[in-house]
Amino acid sequence: MQMSDTDVDRAIGQMWSIRKAVLEVSRLDANSEPVPFGGSSERLDLINLALYLGNLVERAASQGRCDADTIVAKALDRPVIQGIARFAPEAWQLRSS
Repeated sequence: MQMSDTDVDRAIGQMWSIRKAVLEVSRLDANSEPVPFGGSSERLDLINLALYLGNLVERAASQGRCDADTIVAKALDRPVIQGIARFAPEAWQLRSS
């Protein structure tokens, strides 16, 4: 978040977009998929949503009989993800060094 200058509210919004994209590419029923609770604190909400998304990707991969990387790659191609800001190249270089 610091490298991309994303605040907590925006990060949470982006994570909801990621959730939608994963559900779109999975065989999971979006109507029966649990919705993570929030409201205790922004920081805790963000952490809980990140954990939930990790588990969602794993469930989607299991249901689709593929690996998590495949689900993520398919989700990244969804239009709902296109609105999420990309990291600047300098940020990726910092992470890999």
